[in-house]
Amino acid sequence: MLNTVIDYSIFEHFTKSQTAQIPIGSEEDNEYWNSFWKFLKLGSNVILTNYGKQQNIFLNTLTTGRKGTTIKIEDTFKKPHKCKFPKNQDIQTVFFLDEQSDSEKVKYRKNNGFLFGFLNDYKEVWNKISFLNNETVLHDRKSAIDVKKFTWDKFSELLLPFTDVILRDDFLFKDINEIENRFGNIIKALDKASIQKYNLLIILNKYKLDQGFDKNIDNLYQYLKNEKLINPNKVNIGFVHTAKEHDRYTFFNYLEVGFGKIPDSSNKPTKITFNPYVLNDNYLDAKIVLDDLENIVGNAKKNGEFIGNIENRLLGFE
Repeated sequence: MLNTVIDYSIFEHFTKSQTAQIPIGSEEDNEYWNSFWKFLKLGSNVILTNYGKQQNIFLNTLTTGRKGTTIKIEDTFKKPHKCKFPKNQDIQTVFFLDEQSDSEKVKYRKNNGFLFGFLNDYKEVWNKISFLNNETVLHDRKSAIDVKKFTWDKFSELLLPFTDVILRDDFLFKDINEIENRFGNIIKALDKASIQKYNLLIILNKYKLDQGFDKNIDNLYQYLKNEKLINPNKVNIGFVHTAKEHDRYTFFNYLEVGFGKIPDSSNKPTKITFNPYVLNDNYLDAKIVLDDLENIVGNAKKNGEFIGNIENRLLGFE
């Protein structure tokens, strides 16, 4: 499950903001408060930092009956140098920090591909990462539901911060004439959403590539470079071959996106689902697939069936 570092002052602010129950309080405010509390209690391992032994009636409730999640209470938070966390920082960590400096807040978000909420915006951040006020399902342009229609801009806007991506798709490069439309749009959306250079691992079946690649992922890699469909300043990319059948998935630090198929010009509507890991069932579902993908990548390394940078911190998903 995800890990959460939360400053005591934010925890206290949150508990004091508990809204009145319906009908006095609004449904929206109750949903926000209850969902965030459930996440801190049952959906995440928590480090409560900058605790000065203050009294809070919610603290005892937070620390007991956690049913598989852990909590650690610390007196101080060790601020990283220049607000940049080291490479060994767990990439499934959410930070809610009481940072007063606006410039330092910018540094935290700019220097890391992690999720950050601060005292002035943690509620909005929670609403975004929990998808409380966002659609979790989009449809392509063939859908009759206009508000839920898929666009790559909308896809990019719904993505959460990330450092690493794994894309599992056997058919993404099946037709060389569609690569710029399909893969090109995906990579543009990722580049647009990325805060810093990220790692992208693509797992595919080389026997399902366009025949022009001659069942060779090296040829695919060179083609994408020659066509300038990869920006080396934005992404470290690697490819792994496997003949094992799998559904299509895209995994990020805090989110899994499921594609029924890559949106294209066919007549069947596409359903794209956004599954945030703050809901622990989504996290556990993602872990099952990622454990399998880790084995696939391990076998590909042994057999030399890879090219590019295949190091990815989503492998070893805890």
